[in-house]
Amino acid sequence: MEAVLTHDGTGVLSWSAAYALAWTDGLVDGVWRPRTLDQRHTVNLGAAWRIGDAWQLSGSWQYHTGWPFTEQFLDLRIVEGMDGQTRVNFLDRGFGPLNAERLPAYHRLDLRGTRAFTLPDSRLEVYLDVFNAYNRRNLRGLAWSLRANGDGSFRAARGDGEEQLPIMPTLGLRWVF
Repeated sequence: MEAVLTHDGTGVLSWSAAYALAWTDGLVDGVWRPRTLDQRHTVNLGAAWRIGDAWQLSGSWQYHTGWPFTEQFLDLRIVEGMDGQTRVNFLDRGFGPLNAERLPAYHRLDLRGTRAFTLPDSRLEVYLDVFNAYNRRNLRGLAWSLRANGDGSFRAARGDGEEQLPIMPTLGLRWVF
């Protein structure tokens, strides 16, 4: 289900707001589980302010609930065999329930400033975008690392996570003819 409101009149301000409630589940061993990119709640807000014929400032904010993931665990011991070779003994390894955990919520703010130049029979626009303007740390997955237990064994532990793009400015041109 999705609800969308927009105002795009001939005035200097236009805006939009959207909310979506959605899910994508799969039946696994008789249990309904969220699929990998399930995001139950999504919100998109946008606004643009036209300043005369030459300038436009705009922004867009996006939010969605965190994607699901499956917890995993691994306990191992590194030992030296009788032949002097180093070996890994797995003490315990496995996974939690499929996609039962969730990454933190995702949100970001994108900003754009555009300057237009009217040319004979065409229009040239120069713009500066700032993607993820407040440099939010959004995760796309988790990283795992081995931590020593102090008794010669190790345990896999969640690391910092795999991040999506940080703040990223871009400069561009658009020629409309």
